[in-house]
Amino acid sequence: MFFDLDKIEIFAGLIKFSEFFFLVNIILLLHFFISWRYEYKKSGVIFDYWTFFCILYIVIPIFLLYPFASSDLNVISTRDEIKYIEQYVDQAYFISILGYFFMCVGKKMCGSQYSLRLNVLERLVYKNLKAPNFYKIICIFLIISYVFLIILNIKYPEYSLNLRLIRFDNPLIGSVINIITSLIYFFIIVCGLKCIEKKSTYRVVIFILASSLTIIIGVRSILILPIALLSIIYFILNREKIKKRNYMYAILLGIVVLLGTSLIRDASFNEFNLFESIILVLFQIFFGNTFSDLRDFSWVLTGFNDDFLLGKTYLSAIISFIPSSILEFRESYKYGIVTNNFAGIGNWSNHLGLRMTVFGEIYLNFGYIGIIIFSTVMGYILSYTNNSFIKAIDNKKDIFLGYVKTLVFWIIGQSFIFNSSSFFVIYVFLLINLIGYIIRKKNL
Repeated sequence: MFFDLDKIEIFAGLIKFSEFFFLVNIILLLHFFISWRYEYKKSGVIFDYWTFFCILYIVIPIFLLYPFASSDLNVISTRDEIKYIEQYVDQAYFISILGYFFMCVGKKMCGSQYSLRLNVLERLVYKNLKAPNFYKIICIFLIISYVFLIILNIKYPEYSLNLRLIRFDNPLIGSVINIITSLIYFFIIVCGLKCIEKKSTYRVVIFILASSLTIIIGVRSILILPIALLSIIYFILNREKIKKRNYMYAILLGIVVLLGTSLIRDASFNEFNLFESIILVLFQIFFGNTFSDLRDFSWVLTGFNDDFLLGKTYLSAIISFIPSSILEFRESYKYGIVTNNFAGIGNWSNHLGLRMTVFGEIYLNFGYIGIIIFSTVMGYILSYTNNSFIKAIDNKKDIFLGYVKTLVFWIIGQSFIFNSSSFFVIYVFLLINLIGYIIRKKNL
C-alpha cells in the first residue's frame, strides 16, 4: 500500500478524507480556477477544450469527489468492498494528481503552438461534414435506429431505457446496439453542428432524435459529452453576443439534464415519488456510478499488486475488431474484464467493467514512469488541440474546422490512452466516414 494516512469523517460519515490530501485538493482546485481565469482574461474565451476536458475528467471525478470516495455510504454500489477500497483511495488520488501535474507540464511545453492545416483524417471528416448527402445518410440511419430500438423496448420491457444490458442475454442484438452506440456520439455532433450552422425545425428535430437514442440505450455519457462540446463551440462562436449570465444558465441546464437522465434510468415508475427520486439520484451521483472514477480506480488497486500489464489492454483495444470469442487474448485483457478481475467482481452479473480515472489504465500498464511520460504527452497534445480549436472557431468562424481539430486528441487520448474500452468506436467512426467519402465521390 502506498499511503496509510489517518482519515477523518465529517457529517456522520458523509465525507471521509485524509487531511493532507484534502489540503492538496484545495490547492489544486485553486490552481485550476486561477489558471482558468488567467486564460479567460487573455483570450476572452470562458470555456475552451482544455477546460471542457479537465472539468469532466479531472475536476469533478477526482478533485470534487475525493472527499466522498472513502465514505461508507459507497456501500450502495460496492457492497461491503468499501472497507477495502477506502484503504487505496489516497494512492489512486496521488496517481491521478501526479498525472494532472504532468499534463500541466505538457501544456506549458506546448505554449501557444497551433495549426489549422488538415491531416488526411481531418480532411476526410471535414469534407463529409460539408457534404449534404452525408447528412442525409445520417438522418436515414438515425430514423432506422430509432425504430429498431423502440421495437426492442417493446419486446424486452425488462431492459426498457437500458438496452445496453441486452448483450448478456442476446449477444447478437447486443452487437448491433454496440455499433449504434458507437455512432451516436458522432451523429449528435454532426446534427448539432448543422443546427449551429443554420437552425431549422427539421435540423432541430433530427438533433433531438439523435440525442434521445442515448436515453433509450441507457448511456448518459454519450449524451452529456457531445452536448457539452457543442455548447462550447456555440459559446466561442458567439462569445461577443452572449451575456455572461447565459453561461450560468447553460451550467444549470447541464445539471438538470444530468439529473433528468439519471431519474429516467434509475427511478421506479411504479411508485414514483419526485422528492425521493431526486434524493436517490443525488446519492447516486456522489456514491453511485455517475462520477465514480476515483473510487473505482481505488477498487481496482485492491487486487492489482503492481502486476503491470505492459500495454496488454492497449493491444487488446487495437484488435477490438476481432470478437473476444475467437481470440482468448481479447477475452483476458479487455478493459472491462481487467478492471473487474483486479477488483474481484468477476462473478457479479451484468457488470460491464469499472471506469477508473483517466490515469488509471496508464498506471496499470506502465506504473509511475508511464504516468509521467504519457500524461506529459497528452497534456501537450490537448493544449495543441485547444489552441487550434479556438483559432478555428474564434478567428476563422469555422465550426466544422474547430471540431475536426479535436479528432487527434479524441482518438489518441480520450478513446485510447486514457480509456481504451471505447477504441472500437474509432473503427466504426472510420467506417462511416469512408462510406461518406464513397458517397461524395459517386455523387449518390
